[in-house]
Amino acid sequence: MPFLANDITIYDDKILDVLDTISNRRKIPHDIVQRAQIILLANKGCANSQIGKEVGLSRNTVSKWRNSFILYYPIIQATSVLDPASLEWVVLRILWDLPRKGAPRKYTDEQIVKIHEIACRDPKECGIEISNWTHVDLADYCNKNKITESISPRTVGRYLEEADIKPHLVEGWLHSTEKIDSPETFATKANEICEIYRCAGELAKIAKQDMLEMLKEQSQNPDGNAVEDYTNIDNVKGVQIKNEDSETKTVYIICTDEMTGLSARERVFEDKPVAPGMPAKHEVNYIRHGTTSFTGFYNVIYGTCVCPYFKVTRTETDFADAVSKLIEKDPDGYWTFVCDNLNTHKSETLVRYIAHCLGISDEALGVKGESGILKSMESRAEFLHDKTHRIRFVYTPKHCSWLDQIEIWFGILNRRLLKRASYKSVQEMIDSIRRFIVQYNITAEPFKWTYRGVPLSA
Repeated sequence: MPFLANDITIYDDKILDVLDTISNRRKIPHDIVQRAQIILLANKGCANSQIGKEVGLSRNTVSKWRNSFILYYPIIQATSVLDPASLEWVVLRILWDLPRKGAPRKYTDEQIVKIHEIACRDPKECGIEISNWTHVDLADYCNKNKITESISPRTVGRYLEEADIKPHLVEGWLHSTEKIDSPETFATKANEICEIYRCAGELAKIAKQDMLEMLKEQSQNPDGNAVEDYTNIDNVKGVQIKNEDSETKTVYIICTDEMTGLSARERVFEDKPVAPGMPAKHEVNYIRHGTTSFTGFYNVIYGTCVCPYFKVTRTETDFADAVSKLIEKDPDGYWTFVCDNLNTHKSETLVRYIAHCLGISDEALGVKGESGILKSMESRAEFLHDKTHRIRFVYTPKHCSWLDQIEIWFGILNRRLLKRASYKSVQEMIDSIRRFIVQYNITAEPFKWTYRGVPLSA
């Protein structure tokens, strides 16, 4: 006797539209698409065997989902009338499989935790002479030491992925001795720099408002030069504010450091450009054409790099000369520099220059190595850091140059320009860097500093 299928007759166009939409979806499981196709073909009067050939399923599977749809059809009809917005969701729920038990677990929680624990240990502690674990090494170790019977590297990898353990990855890390030996000093220095960046953020809002007003004036006066501030990288912009005595002062917040040993390297052969199915080819052999040192100044308020200073050497005189060229842009301004603890940043030459800018005589500075402000590096740093001075330097904790925003900018310069560049001379490299700075400053925005410092104990 031939198999008689239950009839499906759908008169509601909304239900047919939903089924047709699901049957043509590409971003849902294919079995759901097949089940929607079964219902649509059944609605046309097709037999189960014919439907099975059309969708690539057995007659029994077609019968199962055909009968299931008939069973829940009243619910679908009611949803179409009472809540049409939920109709697609209801149809998908009916076509979806119920959760299944799956295969029984082969490894216990204790075994999985043990795999995690071993992966977080040094392999040499386990008697394995390798620098880091691989999935193969872990599986082999667990099987040999009876932790598991026959676990595969792929299963080990799945358990490590679930726990977000990646023994094959490593990141560079420099330990700050000051953070451990003197946490109070570290917290004080870090918090001071973070407070400077917070103030820079407030000043940036004022600067943005001033910029909008300037653009408004320039729109009314077309003769003004709107791009001068961007193309002139030797132009330093500050923010004018009023102090307690209602006197206007211009504030500058600058991060500074040096990129030393910048080498002008010419590739022996030109790079081959990227092509479909093939990455760019970068020649590894190169010819050296000399080096230079780049002292950078990053304007924290505006997010721009200004007054780049290039010199073959990196002495205390060079750094003091670079700072002097910057301060000469506004000798009466209020300057705050953030820098690391390099000895050239606390030198006698720098102290004498800052003292000259502040109107302090050389006699008041003492003698280097003997007395007064110049006696030691600590005394010079204390003078340069003096909060009462119009020009002051704020130093990062030891081994914490990441607190200096110029390091972020140096990373951008290296990734976007220097990493793949080829130069035939030092001057060509310097010109390239200056052009990059001009290009960068046009669309520059201040960095969004999220580190808030170290919470102080009560």
